[in-house]
Amino acid sequence: MIAGARPSARGSTASLHWLPEPLISTRGSVLHQTFTVDLAPTSRLLMREEQLLGRSGEAPGHLTTRLTVRRGGRPLLDQHSAYGHPAPAWDGSAVLGGHRATGQLLLVDPGLDAPQEPHLIGDGSAGGHAVLTPLAAPQALIATAVAPTPAQLLHLLDTALAHVYETPRPEAEGEQWLRERRERRTEELRWCSGLGGPGAA
Repeated sequence: MIAGARPSARGSTASLHWLPEPLISTRGSVLHQTFTVDLAPTSRLLMREEQLLGRSGEAPGHLTTRLTVRRGGRPLLDQHSAYGHPAPAWDGSAVLGGHRATGQLLLVDPGLDAPQEPHLIGDGSAGGHAVLTPLAAPQALIATAVAPTPAQLLHLLDTALAHVYETPRPEAEGEQWLRERRERRTEELRWCSGLGGPGAA
């Protein structure tokens, strides 16, 4: 299956929030997913992706994703990922390190006082970790994370976003939405990761 999306934010003060529900790559599935985003130089973007590679106790299908972002017609990010057989070494220590939930958060904001150095979130233990990295263009950052469960992945990405805005300032547009979304989805995420839903023992 091939899926693609081409969102854009071209107005001088346009904002795009692309915050889909987690994608679950189930055993036997094949999905090739492509996102292409076009931004005006003064537009804002908050984009989040979450992937769960297989349900509890099962191998994932084959998933490839490509994310291309242009700002003012110039390349900002072009990223390709592949998971599941036949992708080589996808679950090795250099990629997922045995984790089964992975995701990223991309933030582009012309008014952002962005951190200039990479920042590690988590200690790399069994709970997973995230890395927040500034991109070459000013006011643009990406956080990538791996974790054993979707709930832990969501916590890492939320922590990365909070770190960007840790200096007191008006709440970033979309941040409240993310908090409400996290509360609303807690039971769903626990079920997907095999931890049990309401009434589980």
